[in-house]
Amino acid sequence: QAYAKTKSTKNLIIRNITIKLSDIFEEEDKGVFYKTANSLKISTKQDVIKRELLIKEGDTYSRFLLDESERNVRQLTFLRKVHIQPTFDGDFVDIEVIAQDTWTIFPFISLALGGGANKQTFGVAETNLLGLGKRVEGLYSLDEGRQKVEGVIEDRRLLGSYEQLT
Repeated sequence: QAYAKTKSTKNLIIRNITIKLSDIFEEEDKGVFYKTANSLKISTKQDVIKRELLIKEGDTYSRFLLDESERNVRQLTFLRKVHIQPTFDGDFVDIEVIAQDTWTIFPFISLALGGGANKQTFGVAETNLLGLGKRVEGLYSLDEGRQKVEGVIEDRRLLGSYEQLT
């Protein structure tokens, strides 16, 4: 950042963009539970993060587009501690995107018994299916003998576009 204050960044070229993604639990002395959780979680694919960037290698550096790219990546609910860091080197800028995965599988159980009513609901949601940034949910309900099955699919970048599927 100090470089940006002493020399114009107007004609700098983005040379490299690297993604540094850390596990859910990154402590050095983590126990077996945390190691197991890290090994079970499928990490977010780098392309999922890169498609949110408004910059690419070979582009002219823009602090505005860098800040907007960081906002885009922060909107991904399955990532936390998002930061984009430029490193200036002569006429070039190297960009490092730093983020941390989060746990994305959420079970749902609801039981309501009493007063003659009997309702049971079971479900699961995955907000980063296979590390691809897609959300799926499944829900099964049994309410006084009536069964109901529901599903949700959400894709914020349908087929790599800026169109959404919800």
